Amino acid sequence: MQFLDCNLRYGTPYRESLYPSAPCKTLQELEDELLRAGISGGLVYHLAQDCQGAVTGNRMLAEDLRSKRTELKGIYTLLPSSTEETVKPDELYGEMLACGMGAVRFSPKNHGWLERPRVIGDYLSVCEDLRIPVMLDTSCGMSQEFAWDVMEAFPNLTAIIALHYVWPLDRRIRPFLAEFPNTVVDLSFCLTDQGIGSMVKAFGAERLLFGTKFPMCYTGGQMLQLRHALDVAEAEKDAIAGENLTRLWKEAGL
Repeated sequence: MQFLDCNLRYGTPYRESLYPSAPCKTLQELEDELLRAGISGGLVYHLAQDCQGAVTGNRMLAEDLRSKRTELKGIYTLLPSSTEETVKPDELYGEMLACGMGAVRFSPKNHGWLERPRVIGDYLSVCEDLRIPVMLDTSCGMSQEFAWDVMEAFPNLTAIIALHYVWPLDRRIRPFLAEFPNTVVDLSFCLTDQGIGSMVKAFGAERLLFGTKFPMCYTGGQMLQLRHALDVAEAEKDAIAGENLTRLWKEAGL
């Protein structure tokens, strides 16, 4: 079973109180921890993308990824194109290929822009057309309501739904899976007893991604939960552990 973690981060926050759990200050430190845990790679963002700014953080992440040792791809942070700070929408795909990115993200509250899909709709349209994975992560300055609004506006978007600090997760996440066919769920905060098995039965294993939100959370808990998930076949566990994320990258040509 190859594990690829869909939600990783590293870096040094400018104020420790914002991110009290930041033991992996460099990409090498993060990779050391992943290799120790038996995780081959995944999707990663740099805390600088929120704390020092999207432009600076994107550049720092891209520079670090050039020397990576594992199967890591970055998550490119977007700002509204009208501010002319990040790459133009029609240049996004080429920029992601050049910089080793495997998904995009945005953080409206941290970056001070209005939580409305049309504000960033030109990027979302490109992502929908090209099947570029979009991380909708409520731990990074985005409300659950905005995540839903984005999906309503772009219902065919390939989106990784990461609803954090929610328990139980099922009642919040299942409507996304039921309504929007290209959504997948980050399992970082799926702590419901037999929750993985029940979601596989309802929606299929291809809709779930292994994730830990490391180093905010431990890697071992979610690895153990997946390995011992009841009523989930080994082939389905393999898909959730890493094959589904690899499929998303292939579908987008990333």
